[in-house]
Amino acid sequence: MQIRRFRAAGMAQALRAARRALGPDAVILETRLLGVDGLQAGEVEVLAATDHDPETAPRAGRGDHGAAAAVSPVVRAARPRSGPEDDRTLPRPRPRPRADRNAPGAGEREPRRGDSRAPLMAGEPLEARAKAGGPEGPQGSSPTGAGDPGRERVPLSVAVASGKGGVGKTNLVTNLAVAMAEMGRAVLLLDGDLGLANVNLLLGLVPEHTLHDVVMGGLDLAEILLSGPAGICVLPASSGVERMADLDEYRREALLLALEKASRDRDVLLIDTGPGIHRQNLRLAQAADEILVMTTPEPLAFASAYASLKALASRRLARRPRLVVSMARDEAEALRVAHRLQRVARRFLGFAPELWGVIPADEAVPRAVHEQKPFVQSCPDSPAAQAVRRLAERLLEPAARPVATPGVPHRAAA
Repeated sequence: MQIRRFRAAGMAQALRAARRALGPDAVILETRLLGVDGLQAGEVEVLAATDHDPETAPRAGRGDHGAAAAVSPVVRAARPRSGPEDDRTLPRPRPRPRADRNAPGAGEREPRRGDSRAPLMAGEPLEARAKAGGPEGPQGSSPTGAGDPGRERVPLSVAVASGKGGVGKTNLVTNLAVAMAEMGRAVLLLDGDLGLANVNLLLGLVPEHTLHDVVMGGLDLAEILLSGPAGICVLPASSGVERMADLDEYRREALLLALEKASRDRDVLLIDTGPGIHRQNLRLAQAADEILVMTTPEPLAFASAYASLKALASRRLARRPRLVVSMARDEAEALRVAHRLQRVARRFLGFAPELWGVIPADEAVPRAVHEQKPFVQSCPDSPAAQAVRRLAERLLEPAARPVATPGVPHRAAA
């Protein structure tokens, strides 16, 4: 894989330079605008990637310095100015200064499961932690509270995110919920696209009340619960309510606190976040034990998935996000997509997200959407249904179970 940077006087010129150098299949990963991070005023920089072999990839002309390394120097598109073309490359990013060990908050690190220094969750009383003997509870107790009748069970919370719509995110969440319920789990499903409801439409449910009535109208979550296929419980979002699409911090955190309490008597909480990297979507994802970032083989979905990983990487998470590739023609295509995204993330984000699931392109999926039924029920033997069940089993493995204090782990505030 080649990953290269291109500079030009404008966005169109930079994109043309990238396509000319890397070919029409080049994926645009990132753009930076004028006067930022060492760019000269009036310049645009584009970060692009391609699967072409570095030895056979076409060259960009004057600004191309070759591709001997995984990431080549900046390539400048021709600029209409006098004098020789400036082929200077971007300076290397400055290393972050070491934090003062004596400064307040110095030495803080990302909380790990079983870490007694993990931050208190929003709304968690100090007495609850002391009584539980730390985040993992009394020594020898199970994550779900089995064998300890005085302790509440800890639900597994999973958020499914995507950089763009149309990648099958809501379809995956709803079918995961039904698959887990059929495995004997009590599942609570939150439609986290708060201003544009999708889950109830996909399941053919008609809510009398929505999350808007909870956040703005004072209802309890229990009053809006819908019963879905296989006995799952659905918290429906509103549709077309602009205020819900951008909640203030107080209402957002109050909703998360209410969700924590509502999920205490469940085995699994699934969160279908809205597409994109809006602050509200990131905060909902951050509240979960596991985050699945979805993509498809198409370049736009690939670039959007990278953007989601980049935004999530800047937050304190329970675990690093995992990858799910959907609409793949076969496993080989899914592996190629995952490998490309892992290489880019490792180079620029410092970690490679693990591939946790492949949902193949399957005619049963659009047919089930049209019927407003989960395909794990309407077409239980279809390749997509089998793939969802495998992913559900993997998520429910003991290694994936949370060992934190009961409820949704509200980590750091957004």
